[in-house]
Amino acid sequence: MKALKIPFLLGVIVIFVILFGCEDSVVNKERPVPPTPPTGNLVGYSDCKTSRIETTTDSTPPNQECIEYQYDGDSLLLLKHINTGFNCCPDTIIAGINIKDSLITIQESQSLENGGCKCLCLFDLNFEIRNLEPGEYTIKVISPYIHPDEEQLEFSTTLSSSPSSGRYCVERNHYPWGNTEENPDWINKLIATFASEPVGNPPQSIWQYEYKGQRVYYIPPQCCDQFSTLYNAAGSVICAPDGGYTGEGDGRCTDFFKERKNEKLIWQDSRTN
Repeated sequence: MKALKIPFLLGVIVIFVILFGCEDSVVNKERPVPPTPPTGNLVGYSDCKTSRIETTTDSTPPNQECIEYQYDGDSLLLLKHINTGFNCCPDTIIAGINIKDSLITIQESQSLENGGCKCLCLFDLNFEIRNLEPGEYTIKVISPYIHPDEEQLEFSTTLSSSPSSGRYCVERNHYPWGNTEENPDWINKLIATFASEPVGNPPQSIWQYEYKGQRVYYIPPQCCDQFSTLYNAAGSVICAPDGGYTGEGDGRCTDFFKERKNEKLIWQDSRTN
């Protein structure tokens, strides 16, 4: 009797393995595979483009910033950001893409380890987003030189299960967008200098006024106890209306704040400290 127990036990074990092994195989086959989350990358960008309307080389005028998109109806979304502003010669352009639920956020930036150039210009950036299921999405682009009074490049669109494409644009009217010939050349260079330096305290800004019958440009003072600067249209310094140890400037144009008129914000650094 003892000799029969071993074959019997082996048979029971084999049957157990077969039954439960098959059951586990069925469960594994029926278990759904979790979807691959969508991911996005910057895949390339153009050289610095001209920002002058009369010499533009593409169909998008330089006073517009646009997004063009193409969706294959399945999972691949291609984006082209047209006329985004950067330093004229960055070391590299960088972008982070965050996809959360139905919001796609693109954060653009640049590396200026070598100092960059004292100018800004427009670029085109190309992005690729994979594993994106059909649905309704909001696409938001954050770039470094958007004027605080202008809207961000943000729009919503429905990506259906069939191939689709579209385009969304906003108007920009400050440097490096728009017709920069409206500004004196020295103003555009000053903007580029401010934009390539660390953020000021407070962030730098440039204001245009009429003062004593001439067009002038006012640069508010920086911290701490520094003078403001008032320039004429040719870029020569007129005076320091305020700032300094007393906060009252250099005393050469004490009536500026009383007599100035027709205020216009030319540029303000949108970065924060």
